Amino acid sequence: MNNSTTITNKTKWNVLSNINTICDSIVECGLHPERTTLYQTTLLRMNEYFNTNENQTCILCFAIYQHFRNNNQIYPSELADFLSVNVLKVAAMYPDFVALRQKGLIDFTDSKSTFSVSKEVIKTVLNNEVLSHNLKKETNYIDFVAKAANLYENNKYTENSTDDLVCQLKEYEDSNDTIPFIIRCRELISDSKSRFMFYDLCNDSISGLPSCLCSTIDDIYDDSDRFIIARKFFDEEHILMTNGFIKFTEKGNLIDSKVTLTEKGKKFFLDEDYELYSAKVDDKKLKKPQDIFTKKLFYSEENQKQIDNLTQSLTQTKFRQIQKKLTEKGLPCGITVLLHGAPGCGKTETVYQLAKKTGRSIMHVDISSTKSAWFGESEKKIKEVFTDYKNLCEKMKKIKGGRIPILLFNECDAVFSKRKDISYSNTAQTENAIQNIILEEMEKLEGILIATTNLIDNLDPAFERRFLFKIHFENPSVEAKKAIWKNKMKWMSPTQAEELAIKYNLSGGEIDNIVRKAEMKEIISGKRPAFSDIVEMCKVEKLNAATEPVKRMGFAV
Repeated sequence: MNNSTTITNKTKWNVLSNINTICDSIVECGLHPERTTLYQTTLLRMNEYFNTNENQTCILCFAIYQHFRNNNQIYPSELADFLSVNVLKVAAMYPDFVALRQKGLIDFTDSKSTFSVSKEVIKTVLNNEVLSHNLKKETNYIDFVAKAANLYENNKYTENSTDDLVCQLKEYEDSNDTIPFIIRCRELISDSKSRFMFYDLCNDSISGLPSCLCSTIDDIYDDSDRFIIARKFFDEEHILMTNGFIKFTEKGNLIDSKVTLTEKGKKFFLDEDYELYSAKVDDKKLKKPQDIFTKKLFYSEENQKQIDNLTQSLTQTKFRQIQKKLTEKGLPCGITVLLHGAPGCGKTETVYQLAKKTGRSIMHVDISSTKSAWFGESEKKIKEVFTDYKNLCEKMKKIKGGRIPILLFNECDAVFSKRKDISYSNTAQTENAIQNIILEEMEKLEGILIATTNLIDNLDPAFERRFLFKIHFENPSVEAKKAIWKNKMKWMSPTQAEELAIKYNLSGGEIDNIVRKAEMKEIISGKRPAFSDIVEMCKVEKLNAATEPVKRMGFAV
């Protein structure tokens, strides 16, 4: 609705003069003034002007009078004196106050101890204009939860009880009961206090912040009720959790625990605007192709063919064609890849370079963050990884030129390990449950999952079938190491590069370490390290000082 609330045509009579007639009559005779013809005519005119009954018109006229008198908030006792009635009579007129506020004619303070006439009414009266019969500003669901949260915040600085706050929230909710979000909440969340908590959590979600469970509960519950509600949350029996609307982001004691909306909760709240407000994946988890530094890769001939084939499969055109063809044949359309081999042979870097070449972002799974000491939490966290990834994929599909990202499980043996006997411990039961979730998600994956590991023997056999591509990396051959040395240190002669390649059995990652130390030495000393310095660095790079060369090639820098 347009914020303009008045019609600019003038009235044929003077509005302020009629208000003055009402006020003079009330000052003389109180709430029931003498029914003179002038008063009755004026009252009917002002009832029609304001679209109010007699009590409401009297309240409004006094509020306007008081505004021009001192522009202060009006106390109920002042109105009682003006009407020459007991203050309890004014209290009994509360429904009239509510009606006036719903029409946008008066405003309450947050504590409801005072009220004032709407600025729009003052403006219209001063201009002697016709007053719209609906000055109430239309509230949307975002403004609604923001105002509800503001009521929470303001209540902290008053002496009002939580019961007073609940009354304010109920009244505010009633006055906005046509908002579709409110209708949905009332249908699904019957308990009003649970709804009010949900409104607060929704507002925090818009700000991208988790909510402290303790303060959220304290805002609306008193005394022992707080612990009853807290227990329901920790036992996941609260209606907001059984409906799947909120989840723990941190689960410790009551003071430390934080909650936020789940994706289901966000969709319920935001409805058609979900895409506009959906949270971006944490930057720590998402690496964009433009942020990846291009590196030259060195592979064995066999590995090179495998990597080239995988790269082709992940280009946008081929990937779409592959997914379309597989879907038509009723086959899983996701691409799953396992890169395994010795440490430092370039598995992780290969993923980065694949992403760079195919223009895809990488959603990196922080495996440590999926582990929790709380029963059932680890399973939820791993499930959320795939939920976040699916949402990201859906979002990219809707963007013109958007490309499905790569879901990367680095050092995947930490969660893909062999299943254990559940009678051994609760930990074994949790780990098995996590693996079952991953296996199920891999089966129905529609995106790209790449896992790396140095410990292939630790993986559960059930994962083998789920990986479409399985590429084994080994430490580079002498020829490959020679090429790597020459690529990294272009000043080195072919003979020197060959000497290092033959004499020192180093992985690509270890060669990278030496290159970095050489760069540091050059910065510190101001001159390039001598070949003898590089030899000394090679001698101490391996903890076991092994120097035997390997025979096979398979390294990516």
